[in-house]
Amino acid sequence: EVLDDAADGLPSVITRGEDEFMVLHAAVAKPLLAAASPRPEVVAEDGGWSVVLPGVPVAADGLDLRQAVESFKDLVRDYADDWLTDDELRAAPNHRGNAAFVQMVDSFDDGELHEWVTGEPTSR
Repeated sequence: EVLDDAADGLPSVITRGEDEFMVLHAAVAKPLLAAASPRPEVVAEDGGWSVVLPGVPVAADGLDLRQAVESFKDLVRDYADDWLTDDELRAAPNHRGNAAFVQMVDSFDDGELHEWVTGEPTSR
């Protein structure tokens, strides 16, 4: 029933003790997570390209835009994996607010991540 409601675009709230959890269809949740996440900045400089993520220690450089974006996507996935598995990183004051960002990265496929970085869709 919970998944059927989510498939119909209806949220389902589940309570366990004092905690509440919401189940949303991924088509609803992904844009919300992207909107709550910092936006990458893509900059052409010194004959190459840089992609940085303000507030998150992730930056990549490349000789061309494609190389910089691919490197950045790999680094973002590495950061998300570290955040998910390292309790100390997740609890650090400058990282604890990155839950929506990490959930977004973890749920996005490569095409969705590319579109988030560049603002341009890829052929999937």
